[in-house]
Amino acid sequence: MGADLSLMQAALDIAETGRGKTSPNPFVGCVIVKDGEVVGKGVTQKCGSDHAEIQALKRAGNKSSGAEMYVTLEPCCFQGRTPPCTEAIIRAGISSIYIGIKDPNPKVNGKGIEQLKSAGIKVELGIMESEINTQLEYYLTNMKKQRPFVIMKTAMTIDGFTAGGDGSSKWISGEQSGRKVHELRSEMDAIITGIGTVIKDDPELNNRNEIYCKQPVRVVLDNNLRIPLTSKIVKSSMQQDTIVFCNKNADESKVAKLVEMGVKVIKLPEEEIDAAAILAELYNREISVVMLEAGETLLSSFEREGLIDKYYFFIAPQILGNGKGIFSLKEHTGMSQRHLLQYHSVDRIGDDIMITAYPRG
Repeated sequence: MGADLSLMQAALDIAETGRGKTSPNPFVGCVIVKDGEVVGKGVTQKCGSDHAEIQALKRAGNKSSGAEMYVTLEPCCFQGRTPPCTEAIIRAGISSIYIGIKDPNPKVNGKGIEQLKSAGIKVELGIMESEINTQLEYYLTNMKKQRPFVIMKTAMTIDGFTAGGDGSSKWISGEQSGRKVHELRSEMDAIITGIGTVIKDDPELNNRNEIYCKQPVRVVLDNNLRIPLTSKIVKSSMQQDTIVFCNKNADESKVAKLVEMGVKVIKLPEEEIDAAAILAELYNREISVVMLEAGETLLSSFEREGLIDKYYFFIAPQILGNGKGIFSLKEHTGMSQRHLLQYHSVDRIGDDIMITAYPRG
């Protein structure tokens, strides 16, 4: 008897309830079924707590013996913050396991499947792969590129401007788009912005989602450490983690004042801040997904290096006629240098349109 796609869909739906809550672990869903009855369900808990399989096994209890398991990602087979899931599955007496996708983590990457097979468990791999690859895109990028997944969010007028020539940008997008942005922030481990945005807009960069209020780390790229001590970000750093990256020559007395106010200051050895170096440092701090909320200088540096993995464009029904754009890639002189995107979805958000897109190729 083959896999029941409705049960893998159920595991996928359960996994979605863990979105934004499990980092740096992937949010995984698991369903255990016996004699046609679902006897256990599980979703990955916060890092250091149960994985989805363990949650489902606990709920199934002794009904796990001889049962089938559906899980979106290959079970782990190594001792990390928690014991290997494969050992618990074998002990519980699961007879068959249907796995969505292989785990690219080099500590797993097929080894979990081999352990299960060696214990006499029937294993089937590759069920609803496309859907699960999209759901776990943050984690898969972490494993394959050893850096956080990078999302870019911008609000723009229908003629392509993100701010007026004087820098004013409130409010291009509508209230419903604003709520969507806070929903996205609730998934993020960090929000990255530039010092220009901090000085111009004095943003808080917090999550005001009423349903789930995880607060992302605020990351400010500030080469010469110009951030005002009176800025909202600095003044709230005791309540919300804040990292400021600057160059090696930044003023030590300013560093000391920021640290005293709760800011983590990281000096980089380069004269100019490098986007890839920032992502490497954040990845070392177990930050797996970030959102860029910034102006054209910072966005252009990430786009230039091919470091943006997903785009959210909020397009408002307004004509500005002149102002600032999303990117400034002045080295691009012809169509042959354009960066191609592919649409994922186009949605109406109040009066605005939200386009979700990925780099093509």
